Amino acid sequence: MKIDSFKLKNDLEVIYLNKDTNSVSIVATVHAGTKNEDETNNGVAHFLEHMLFEGTKKRINGSIIAEDVASIGGIMNAQTSSILTQYFVIVPKEKFLEGLEILSDMIQNPIFDDDAILKEKKVVLNEIDLCDNDVTNEIEEKFLTTCFSSSPEHKKILGTKESLTNLTKEQIINFYKKFYVPNNMSLAIVGNIDNICKNVENYFTFTKQSLENENFNYVPNTTENNFVEFKSDKTTCAKVILGYPTVSRTNSDFYALSLIESIFDKGVGGKLINEVRIKKGLSYDVGVDNKTNQFGGHFTVEFSSDKENVSIVLEIIQKCINELNEITEIDLEKARNYIKGYFCITSDNPIKLGLLLGEYNYSTGSVAEFNNILKEYDKITINDIIRVKEKYFNNATKIVCLPKD
Repeated sequence: MKIDSFKLKNDLEVIYLNKDTNSVSIVATVHAGTKNEDETNNGVAHFLEHMLFEGTKKRINGSIIAEDVASIGGIMNAQTSSILTQYFVIVPKEKFLEGLEILSDMIQNPIFDDDAILKEKKVVLNEIDLCDNDVTNEIEEKFLTTCFSSSPEHKKILGTKESLTNLTKEQIINFYKKFYVPNNMSLAIVGNIDNICKNVENYFTFTKQSLENENFNYVPNTTENNFVEFKSDKTTCAKVILGYPTVSRTNSDFYALSLIESIFDKGVGGKLINEVRIKKGLSYDVGVDNKTNQFGGHFTVEFSSDKENVSIVLEIIQKCINELNEITEIDLEKARNYIKGYFCITSDNPIKLGLLLGEYNYSTGSVAEFNNILKEYDKITINDIIRVKEKYFNNATKIVCLPKD
């Protein structure tokens, strides 16, 4: 894949991946999420994402934006995380300029209508209610606050009912003005398009602003109290998460950790999934996640089971970790092939590829090595797997939620 990256005069970074498709995806990645909030405006990054769909100076309400996207055969959406916010549109290739104009208008010219703010507060408050009734969110939050004394993921992406209710229009606009600037964003375009630089420069005309240096670290808790058990009436089975602090996306150990994730959980073929779900039927809902960004990361295993089986599943997880000392070249090659296959499938999806390019660029500081990602996995040896296992998989943080009697 040929990837070009360049900066406009206003410091907006443009990433162009030339791909022979009938459609083109455009992904704007804003380097702001809940990590950039405080207790008084928690939830503003996600709420701002909603507001950009609610009208611009040219398109005065959300219905007009939606109609304009649909009229060119496009699909548009967005997502907010603790680290960044991404807006994307995919359109037929011949409608590239129209899609680019709509996205640029939304990002540069939101109007923050008072009635729309009230309406979207009701929408997000309903989202918060749904999340508050999902015990999975609760155990993941408890894991983060137990495993780390501070991290970019500590605050709730949706905010709390109190913070959202008290969120003011001034706070929303201030967050927008501070972070929605060209030198705090990238624009990834996937497709076969001419004159990329000129076209983007014609539409994204906003000016750069001064930015503060980011310093958001994952600080592991040093206390020995790394086990939390609680009961909830939101579940009829036990839900468990256990995990370990790891490394940032730019650390070379990321690749060995990703291979361990693949060894444990490559679909139903993973060793851990096979032991827990296929062979013993102890849990259907079990997953492994090596989650990292440029600030740090954590490796987790999460599962649901009957409460009588929790200790059995935990023993199996530890057994699988111990057996990493005995993996073979065949095991390692299967794990590499799974990752390469997943990457290949993702690369065939223009939206997913655009999102990945924006995230990779922010996490690593450049897309220069994007095409070499898979080569890094080929460098990992069995000794690397064992070394990383010994280095990180110690003193697990465990969060156990049991159903109320």
